[in-house]
Amino acid sequence: MVREVRALETALGTGHKAPQPSEWDTRRAARQQVVAARNLAAGTVLTRADLMTARCGHGLPASELWALVGRTLEHPHAAGDVVIT
Repeated sequence: MVREVRALETALGTGHKAPQPSEWDTRRAARQQVVAARNLAAGTVLTRADLMTARCGHGLPASELWALVGRTLEHPHAAGDVVIT
């Protein structure tokens, strides 16, 4: 009976929710980054309409989108490019 109780405790786990090691690659690929919604010239003051998010795997996280609004681009960006001011 003790063996069965220990097996049940193991099966129930700790209740702690966290990604499993096998899920990290998927999690990284699923994250979205800020990209240009259209072609943008250097010197453009960014508006919300200039930005969108996409699963490109690198760049600023989508949570930073609103921090970019109102900033001026130093370099031109093509539509779909990761936005770096």
